[in-house]
Amino acid sequence: CSMPLFEESMFYSALQEDWGILKRRTLYLKEKLKKDGFKVTGFSGSDSSSKRKIIVDSFQEGLFDVIIISLKAGNAGITLHTANNVFIYDLWFNPQVLAQAIARVHRIGQNKDVNAYFLILDKTFDKTIYDIIYFN
Repeated sequence: CSMPLFEESMFYSALQEDWGILKRRTLYLKEKLKKDGFKVTGFSGSDSSSKRKIIVDSFQEGLFDVIIISLKAGNAGITLHTANNVFIYDLWFNPQVLAQAIARVHRIGQNKDVNAYFLILDKTFDKTIYDIIYFN
């Protein structure tokens, strides 16, 4: 996996629990990162708030290298300043939601540069959304 994962990273997925293909893609990503030696955790909207807190706290304490979060579940009430790489691989139609996702790591206490990456394939629905949001 050739990603800048020498530091903690966060992946956001827009529709983890909604559509089967995207959930399978998220599971594939998680397994691929684990196979490459990364300690991976994550949560979605189906997890309770208490479980989410435990997962976030574990990530903040450095027990994991990567956290995978659905955009909706990770959109409010969490701070992840341990991470400094944010990967968004399923776009959301509202650019404010994407900005808030990136802001989760760009908080008080963050002492590293924050890098945000949009993982977008050409000629896809996500590419169309990206172009509409950022170029129209």
